[in-house]
Amino acid sequence: MKWLIKVDTKQYKDVYEGNSDQANINWWDELDKRAITCTECFLAIDLETQLKRYTNDVSINNLDKKADVIILIGSICNQNDNSLVGEQGAVKIKKINEIWYISLYGQSREGTINAVYYFLSLIGYKFYNTDDFGNIVPKQINFNETSEVYNPDYITRGCYSEFMDDTHNGFINWMTRNHINFLRVKHYTNHYELKKRGISLLAGGHEVFYNYLNPNKTDYKNPNKKTYFDNHPNWFPLIDGKRSNRDENLRATEGYYTGNNICSSNKDGVHELCQNIIQSLIDGDYKFCDYLNFWAYDNGTWCQCNDCEKTGNYATRMLLLAYQLDKEIKVARSEGKIKRNIRLLVPVYHETLEPPIIDLPEDFDYQNIIATFFPIERCYAHFINDENCTETNSHLKKLYDKWAVTPNRKYQGEIFIGEYFNVSSFAAMPFLFPTIINHDLPFYYVNNTRHFYYMHITSLEWGMLTVNNYLIAKILSDTKVNSSLVLSNYYKDVFPVSEKLVNEFHNKLEELSKNSKYLKHYQFEKEGKSKKSLMWEVFEGELFPLTHCKFNEQSTDLNASYSMTKTMELFDEAKEILKVIVDSCDNCEIKAVMLEKQRFDYGYSIFYFLFNLVQLRLAHINSDKEAMISKLKITEQLKSELLLIRRPLEDAKYECLNWLDNAYTATWVAGRYEDYVEKVKKFLKD
Repeated sequence: MKWLIKVDTKQYKDVYEGNSDQANINWWDELDKRAITCTECFLAIDLETQLKRYTNDVSINNLDKKADVIILIGSICNQNDNSLVGEQGAVKIKKINEIWYISLYGQSREGTINAVYYFLSLIGYKFYNTDDFGNIVPKQINFNETSEVYNPDYITRGCYSEFMDDTHNGFINWMTRNHINFLRVKHYTNHYELKKRGISLLAGGHEVFYNYLNPNKTDYKNPNKKTYFDNHPNWFPLIDGKRSNRDENLRATEGYYTGNNICSSNKDGVHELCQNIIQSLIDGDYKFCDYLNFWAYDNGTWCQCNDCEKTGNYATRMLLLAYQLDKEIKVARSEGKIKRNIRLLVPVYHETLEPPIIDLPEDFDYQNIIATFFPIERCYAHFINDENCTETNSHLKKLYDKWAVTPNRKYQGEIFIGEYFNVSSFAAMPFLFPTIINHDLPFYYVNNTRHFYYMHITSLEWGMLTVNNYLIAKILSDTKVNSSLVLSNYYKDVFPVSEKLVNEFHNKLEELSKNSKYLKHYQFEKEGKSKKSLMWEVFEGELFPLTHCKFNEQSTDLNASYSMTKTMELFDEAKEILKVIVDSCDNCEIKAVMLEKQRFDYGYSIFYFLFNLVQLRLAHINSDKEAMISKLKITEQLKSELLLIRRPLEDAKYECLNWLDNAYTATWVAGRYEDYVEKVKKFLKD
């Protein structure tokens, strides 16, 4: 077949000029209509690129060419046909006089983007990961007459990472082709490329108070040029009877923000905060964002003054702060200072998990202020709504219900979910959660959640993490998708020779991931009364206090999952399966297999180090000096090996911290391990 793509280039001389003009377009000015043309030109070129992987007989706007298939993109389509509205994306295929006419469009720029990539999926294209070998071209393209509207289930389908930037084209392409429309990264350098692809940008976070109402920064609006705290101590929190200017400067400089939150009831201070943020939205660090994480400090201390206490609980305080900021942004928009809509995301996280118990203002803008529920304390041995998980998840489920489904709840808006399938201390280890993902994402959806991302996606060399990322993308678009078929096709396409073995290998990885939250992060115990983590307890305190995870045994309690010893056995079993895969794989899948091996070997080394570290601690507890000497020798040797492993963490770094420089720091216990070794050596010497 001969293919012809048609697109209206409007003021541009050709499609290539239109595609390359993104830097001259104000993507944040809703009146700049060049954005539509630029995006449609980009789509035409990318569609041509994909089709040329199937056949060379494809061209764009070559009106002299006789074609068997004519594809019309966006504005050039006849959108007066009300039989197919296509708000999010529409595909119309008709055959007239032996010529196929395919119209791909939407009522918005984003809708046309959806239509193009939905069409590619209809004819058999798949984009599994960020590497070229993960892009599957159909062996035969066939289509029939059809009229379809593509409406993804989740409104916001996000990727989120505080560790990487946006410089990896393979990652950006993967997002676009899998209908991901929302991104948060550490630094934006490709704003225009992202906006051209219909991706909304998120900024902000725990740094808001530090950057925009820091008590120790100079108050330049005051002639005396003293600090904010010097001039306005009442803007800042009353802690134990004294106004505080603590801002944790050192940790903030390192990239982690905590401290004492502002006095949220002080109207002048809040106004100053809002105006400083608005200026940033105009021409500062936030000038490109569409969404703003409006967060307090991470685990910050809250103001104890009477007016703040009267405001309500911490969630109420944050929502009312967002309400004030939203009102002031609206004023700035009416004055023409800001030309885009900005949505505020308020955290339901740690101390703000309990929802407000007082009425919010009648004009509270639920379209622009969205609560983000963060189940960071959850486990992955159970579904989020598993009532048998009384130790952990059942408490979070009750809190989620209070925000999302309880009748007469005070917050009446939609819910954003911020999940943790690669939480920072997981450090991109080979943890897989397909069963959890397949259950929990549809569960959230039917319970008033329309926005989703997880922390923290990586951009390079995913290996087995492709399973998590691709499945999430598919379910966010269609919560009723057959995930078993999705994964079955993935194994057939990417591992045509080793399909069954890789599937078996991944099943082992999913099993060993069940207690990953306790073993490599933390989770609730006792209905949220405390949090427990092996990483905290491995050097002091009670080891394995949770029913979820013990060292050797597994109880019959329904909370219980695999012991650490059983998890190590599963790692060993997975290692043996992987060895067979590597020894027998075919050239057509060698790249994919070697990335599996790279990430697994990295994760295995970290877990084996932790496993031996626990045994060292147990020997120490039992005063078994012989065992201590043996285990210390092993952990020191493993430390040396871990220090040399860097590649799996190449795109996963905090800007100023060394937490993820290598596999040793990625254990998340490196600093304390050094101190513990000295303690062990002293014990052995004595």
